[in-house]
Amino acid sequence: MIIVVMVMTSVFVTASLLSSILVRDMKSLRIVFDANRAFYAADSGVEWRMYEIMRNATTTGPVMINGSSCCQIDCGGGIGGPCTPTEQGNSIFFTIKSLGETTSTYDMIIKRGIETNLY
Repeated sequence: MIIVVMVMTSVFVTASLLSSILVRDMKSLRIVFDANRAFYAADSGVEWRMYEIMRNATTTGPVMINGSSCCQIDCGGGIGGPCTPTEQGNSIFFTIKSLGETTSTYDMIIKRGIETNLY
């Protein structure tokens, strides 16, 4: 009888330990997934602004259907301002900074940013 109780107790403790580890790892994995959505939103903002600069056109920004949002973009004129080129030697380039964000499954706002230079 005592052996059965000891075996059942050890099975219960092992199962509880494994389930707590699994839940913690699943939460971490979900946060990483949400961070990727924010990163790709920021990347979309950079691509959008690069397209506008290269085509010398004004277009509407990207629309995210996965719950993330874009585009807090700064390319020399402040967030939302016009793109202003920078001169360095004989080169003219634009520095583009984009911020993407998403709301995590765990009620956190995750933000990821990208900065790139367009020569």
